[in-house]
Amino acid sequence: MKDTLVIFQCCKRKNGVEQFPREDFNIESKIPRTKHILRNAIAKFSQDGIIETDTEPVTALSQYNGYFYSVPGFRRKVAEEIRHGPSDFLIMSASYGFVHPFQKIHKYEQRMAGRVTKYWLSIELPEVLEEFIETGKFKYIYGFFSESADYRKVFEEISWHNLKNVSEAGYFYLTGIQGTTKILRFCSSLMLNLVQKRFQNSPSKFNEAKVNFVKTHCK
Repeated sequence: MKDTLVIFQCCKRKNGVEQFPREDFNIESKIPRTKHILRNAIAKFSQDGIIETDTEPVTALSQYNGYFYSVPGFRRKVAEEIRHGPSDFLIMSASYGFVHPFQKIHKYEQRMAGRVTKYWLSIELPEVLEEFIETGKFKYIYGFFSESADYRKVFEEISWHNLKNVSEAGYFYLTGIQGTTKILRFCSSLMLNLVQKRFQNSPSKFNEAKVNFVKTHCK
């Protein structure tokens, strides 16, 4: 039984080469009450041509190919944790809302910023995450985002007080370093490190970066 849900951000670069052909995930089966939120948004972005429905869908863990995902062993470690560990994962996506790493998605071009973030908040995207947490009975929820990204805005809108099973929730971001490449790769490495340690003894520094943890809920 998995007790920890880890949420991290999508990225601009897409790969499109399937690396986990035997995997699949139906996120709608986990969110029967709020699945319409994702369906309606995906339909809108597909109709607008933002989601490239003529491309072959591949697992999200294969599709994303940005700096966060380029840390050596990243995909393998996430896949192994999903299959055998106590943690599961969701990726916050600018066009899909939330996707599981083993969920198949098309390529798209959109950033979680400005009007896109406002759109997702206006159609209650946080409620999707709330239901996913409820159905999965997760006790610990941790996000990993870059400091300037809007993903944190969605995370902060969760009604944590309504989630009775959750013991602790919060998100991590790094400061004290410069450069998008370094920030994202360090954040990814920190996530893998804490997943391996089962989130015990979170460091105040990671490499030369300062680790910031914003606790959004604690019993």
